[in-house]
Amino acid sequence: MEKLWTIRPGALDDKLGIRVLEQGTDRVVTRMPVAGNTQSLGRLHGGATAALAEATGSWAGMIHASRTGRICVGVDLNITHHRGAQEGFLTATAVPLHAGGRIATYEVTIVDEEGHRIATARISNLLVNPA
Repeated sequence: MEKLWTIRPGALDDKLGIRVLEQGTDRVVTRMPVAGNTQSLGRLHGGATAALAEATGSWAGMIHASRTGRICVGVDLNITHHRGAQEGFLTATAVPLHAGGRIATYEVTIVDEEGHRIATARISNLLVNPA
């Protein structure tokens, strides 16, 4: 068994202000501010929410893949936006729906500081050998 992969945020994650709160094989939890991630009407940008979901779910997939010395690449992301936000922080939690040997699929729930669900996403990653 390989050492588990440790999350290393990328440039986009840094620009969005995404911070890792928890990482493990059972779940990954992240946080992102609404401030700086809004669209022209001053509301949370759906693309920022999707980027938060993709980062969180992909990091969960990487941790799973690292158990066997592999990496993951995204093959599908879908997100439903339930409500908007204009301030505060969002928390994203990725949990496995299927953590297989070739495909790993995660549900990512995104809530505001009051626990209201902002969005629900599903991301699937293909597990491959590193190049």
